[in-house]
Amino acid sequence: MAIMRLWHGRVSIEKSDDYEKFMIERAAPDYGSIDGLLKTYFQRNDKEKESHFLLVTI
Repeated sequence: MAIMRLWHGRVSIEKSDDYEKFMIERAAPDYGSIDGLLKTYFQRNDKEKESHFLLVTI
């Protein structure tokens, strides 16, 4: 049986490109180094004043 973890974060729209770059270049590889990790999913959803980020790990 696998465990699914969800992480949600949000940042102002002005910071969203920098935060996405951080998530892709730093955070996702860190998660990838965890023993037993099967898959990661990453989503960005831009709204009017902020961006929402969702990271799913299995």
